Amino acid sequence: MYYIDIVGTCNLRCPSCPVGNYLPHDFMGLQRPKGFMKLALFEQILDKIKRENSDYKYIVIAIYNWGEPLLHPAFPKFIEAIRAREFYSDVSTNLNIKDIKPMVAASPNKLIISLSGYDMEVYSQTHKGGNPHLVVSNLYRLRYYMDRLKKDFPVELSYHLYRHNMGKDVEYIKFIANDLGFRFCSDYSYLMPLEKIWNI
Repeated sequence: MYYIDIVGTCNLRCPSCPVGNYLPHDFMGLQRPKGFMKLALFEQILDKIKRENSDYKYIVIAIYNWGEPLLHPAFPKFIEAIRAREFYSDVSTNLNIKDIKPMVAASPNKLIISLSGYDMEVYSQTHKGGNPHLVVSNLYRLRYYMDRLKKDFPVELSYHLYRHNMGKDVEYIKFIANDLGFRFCSDYSYLMPLEKIWNI
């Protein structure tokens, strides 16, 4: 499995994530490229992976890590490049995007949606800068477009647990996942990078 950021930044500033909590002297602030990866470079990387992993039948290309991949204007072409080499594509997104139809049409092999609440007051603490109303509406649009375009790929709602968001918000998101036929999973969040704990 290879993680490749195709976007060097994120549209949110989550306080537990290095992109959201970096200080001016941190690695994230000093050395991390902020732009969009060129498709040609991505294809060169994929070809290198294919050459060096000829013994493996199942290779996953995760086009995310610290960036928001759906911000890339050429996102569908990256999925096409992965599929053309018979690799599997994993995508993780905060789904704070206005137009998700191109992503659905591209049909990644797996889609993970990161969220941490249903209510604005709860969600905005941990997905800072995001809008849960946009995310929830996009979840229903996602099911609509998947049905309309006849695209079938697994969708996982990854709910990040904090002390403040373990009540009714979890139940609302579980209900939505069940209603739309998506998988719900949850995990406890922690500060990243862990070295920042020394500064608390």
